[in-house]
Amino acid sequence: MVTYSKEFHENMREASNKWESSFHPDTIKILLDEIEQLQKENKELVKDQIFLNCLQNYGVDNWVGYKDAQNEYRTIDFDD
Repeated sequence: MVTYSKEFHENMREASNKWESSFHPDTIKILLDEIEQLQKENKELVKDQIFLNCLQNYGVDNWVGYKDAQNEYRTIDFDD
């Protein structure tokens, strides 16, 4: 296990405080709000992925309309 000196920790704390104080409070609020939104979106994406896996496990590819859904999906431009 690596151990660091008290001086190292103090230097890191000082550098961190300087970095944090260089941001305007409004900027920090905006960044925290954005992080929160991204975390919510990520949670929804994970849930959607799990649901998709469940559908695939139960043979969604044999369902009526599956090919139509695939074709529609292929027409979506994700580069926007």
